[in-house]
Parts: sequence; C-alpha cells; structure tokens
Amino acid sequence: MWQRGTNFMDGTMSINGCGIPPGTNASYVWYAQNPGTAWYHSHRGMQYTDGLYGAIVIHSPNEPASKQPYDDELTLMIGDVYNTRSRDLPTKTTGRRPVDAVPDGAVINGVSQARCAYLYPSDEHPGVNWCGHVPTAQYEAELVGGKTYRIRIVNSGSLVPYTFSIDNHTFSVIEADGVSLAPYEARTLSLDVGHRYSILVTLDQPPAAYWMRVHLEVEAQVYKGPKFNATTLGVLRYKGARGAPPDVPGPKIRDGEYDAGPRTIFPPAVPLEAPLPTLQHSVVYGAFLKPDGSSGMTFNDRMWRPLPDGVAAVYFVNASNAHRPKEVARLVGPQHNLLTTQPEVVDLIVNAPHDLATHPFHLHGHSFWIMSQGPGVFDGDSSTLNRTNPMRRDTFVVPPGGHAVIRFVADNPGIWPLHCHIAWHLEGGLLMTVTAMPREMVKFDIPPHMKRLCYKQYA
Repeated sequence: MWQRGTNFMDGTMSINGCGIPPGTNASYVWYAQNPGTAWYHSHRGMQYTDGLYGAIVIHSPNEPASKQPYDDELTLMIGDVYNTRSRDLPTKTTGRRPVDAVPDGAVINGVSQARCAYLYPSDEHPGVNWCGHVPTAQYEAELVGGKTYRIRIVNSGSLVPYTFSIDNHTFSVIEADGVSLAPYEARTLSLDVGHRYSILVTLDQPPAAYWMRVHLEVEAQVYKGPKFNATTLGVLRYKGARGAPPDVPGPKIRDGEYDAGPRTIFPPAVPLEAPLPTLQHSVVYGAFLKPDGSSGMTFNDRMWRPLPDGVAAVYFVNASNAHRPKEVARLVGPQHNLLTTQPEVVDLIVNAPHDLATHPFHLHGHSFWIMSQGPGVFDGDSSTLNRTNPMRRDTFVVPPGGHAVIRFVADNPGIWPLHCHIAWHLEGGLLMTVTAMPREMVKFDIPPHMKRLCYKQYA
C-alpha cells in the first residue's frame, strides 16, 4: 500500500517495525492516499498462512473505478488453505530441488471444502492433514437480481495462483492492485498470490443459484496431498431463489489459460506516461538447498534473514549515519539492498534465468509501471521501452526462466521490502530492500507507542 512519510507504519517485522507482543495491541495510522482494494497480514514467519490477514478497502469519490455504474459491492478473500499448521508442515525435496508444501484446497471468506479445514491437530491426529469425514460447506452470497455488483477479490493465499469464475456470468475487470482500469471483459480471472482485482458483475440471468468456482493452478507442483481439493465452490444466489446450483460443468480451465490475469496488459483508466529512468538496477534471484533440507532463496546471492525480535532496521538510521550510504546499507540487514540518496526514477530489472517457477513479487510503499514482462533474460537498455500508459500495479510476476522490468519513483523515504509473495519463499529469504533517502528518514516523527514495540531498543 502506498503511504508517504510513514514507513514506520508499514509493519514489516524487523525492517520498518516490530511485532505486537502477545497480550498487547498497537494502532497503525497512515494517510490513505490510494483508493482501491488492499489487504493486511502478518509479516512474521508463516503467521498469515495460518489465517492472520484481512481486507482493506479505501473509498474515494475521485477513484475512476468507483464512477462505474454499480449498486453495491462484496469483498472475497480467497486463497489456498492448509489443514496443518504451517510450523508442522514437512519440508520435502526432490533430488536437489526444494519443494514447497502444497495446500489442501482453497478457502472463500473463511469457508472451505478442503478436508478437515481448520481442525487443529489432536491426540488422535497429531500434525496430520487427514482427520476423517467431516461436513463440508460452501460460502454463499445472496444478491439481488437485476443489479450490478462490484466484487473485490484478494488472493490471500501462500503458494498457488487460482482462476475465478461464475457460472453463466461474464464480468468486467475495473481495478487491479489499487489502479483503476478501462473495463476489460472476461469470464475467467487468474490471481497470483497478493494480487487484488475488482470486477463488475450484472445479475442478468434467470433467478437461481450459480457456482462461483475457484480452481487452484497446481499442475506444475511436484506433489499433491492424498486428499487435495482442486476446485473450491461458493454460491452466488439470486435473492429469493431456492435450491442448489445446477450440476453443470464449469469452464474448461488449464493452468496458465485465462481471459484476464497477472500477465494481461490492462489499460489504466487514467493514462499516465512513465518518466525516463535515472537509475537502472539489475537483480537475479534463485534457490539453493540448505544442509537441513530446507530451501534458501536469494537476490544477487544474498539471503534475507530477520533481525532479532525487538529490533527494527528503521530505528538504526539516525543523524550520525544517514549521510553515510555504506553504513546505512550495512545496518539495514544482510539482504540485497538498493539505496538511493536522492529522488530517482528506478528501473529494477528482475531476471530468473535458472528458476523453474512463476514468482509473484510485491514492492511495499510504491506503485510502479510494468515496463516489460516475459520469457528470457532482459539485458537491454530499459530506457527504450514503451512509456505510453504502461500497466501500473504494486505486485508483478516473473515467469519461469523469465524477467520483469518495473519502473518506480524512489522519492518515498524509508526502508521498503520487495519480496516474493509465496510465503515459503519469503520465509526462505527471497526479500530485498529499497532504502530511499536516509537523510529524510531522520525527520520521521515516530509515535512513542510504535517505538515501545521495539522493546530491546526502547525498553
């Protein structure tokens, strides 16, 4: 989420804030400047995999998407779900290749047909994900026929993208990651982890119940659990209609095939020419197998590890060192760090020449232009790329063996993470930081209650 001057409210554990100790609370306060669909989640370990997340919706009469004709709205938090707590999930490897733990299914606003969803391990079933035959249910939304709804969809999962559809209904995509779009017609929408969209759906079909389908795109995964549930169903019910949705086949969906999704070039509703870059910076990411069999991941061969509990890098930058870039870079942590001392227009070139998976990356505190995205390594002059109204987002994907080039204005003081939004990869170290204008960070007016969270520094 874009926020200016309040980097210390970003909430990334050990980077620009400290966690909330058990039994206490904290208020995160910032000036909401970018309307649209966002979300919050824990940034410590795998806590959000276990369910610590929620939606944030920011309304504004000036948002182009809000000027589209619709009658009401609905927010859907949809993501993959694990029946076993993240700390109990096994680490698997195939030869020398690390393998992420595959989920059991998906969840829609807290409701899942995944076997044993939310049933904690017990004496009878310690740390396992199969616990007998339990009732399943579908999330249900009852809406009024003839009306048009803005449905906000968030991929709040930890590993896999999914494709969303509603039987017998088409929709218009009008927002992506807080950026209003010219309406884009579709029947299927793919969301990678961290992506958010708004779609307009007109209930123009005969009054009945219709399936909302969530198909997890896991064909590329090396293994799946014995009780894996590939398609999770929700019900869109026209008000007053009775009975179950008809038993009809859904759209034929193959992984990577969709009407709209993370590699679609959506035209922003408000045209904005990208400025020319003043700085070009390249990174390569990859994975390696640690001695304990778990996966480690790096940007430019540097793996992120969190600082000890009770400290945060943002508090290390002060008047005595802010003018020494090398000292600041050393203080913010062992990860790869891009440091700017003045406002810059940065082209960040992200290459994955040897990686076999698609990775969704999120840059905190900024929106950016996606200048290039696709197969192969990018090693050209990024200043020659098309500048006319390129797609703007805050989360982008790099395909297997491919690249992405994003352009952003680095004039927002603070230490901002850029990380893979696959929770297992973030936990494995796939995070770098953009440290912008340290001398301006010294001017931060950090509230005492936020400092107190960093108890080792301010006890």
